[in-house]
Amino acid sequence: SLLVEAGLNGQLGPECTVEDKPQYETCPEEYVGLACLTAAMVGVMQILASVLKLGFLVTFLGHPVISGFTSGAAIIIALSQLKYVLGYDLPKSQYIYETIYNVIIKIDQTKGMPLLLGCVWLAYLITNKNLALKFKRLKMLGPMGPLISCLVGTVMIWA
Repeated sequence: SLLVEAGLNGQLGPECTVEDKPQYETCPEEYVGLACLTAAMVGVMQILASVLKLGFLVTFLGHPVISGFTSGAAIIIALSQLKYVLGYDLPKSQYIYETIYNVIIKIDQTKGMPLLLGCVWLAYLITNKNLALKFKRLKMLGPMGPLISCLVGTVMIWA
């Protein structure tokens, strides 16, 4: 996950810190161990929160806080996937403005086929969602849209 990577960045110490190279490339074994430890700790905390019935604490978070966090995560995920739609590599950055700047200065490197496929897939997902909301008989099509999209994409690559 992008959030885990951002949280683990710089946690391995000076022996794994090389300028212009991420720590997961410098010390991959230690990084994987730290990521697994993080996943295990999060799992234990979620199990404990469930057993102790701590879900009510979310009600103390305001709607703007939850909405802002969700919107921020959506923006980060969308920008991280943009390199696949545009068809060229973008350097990783923890700052959104740097990513947008890199997209703008490299826009002439955009490849047509990934852009076309990305736009077609996005249009399909939006249309699928709208059809599922509009017609009651197609209600199950809404949650199945991403799965159908993945299956069709896999078959197209495999064929």
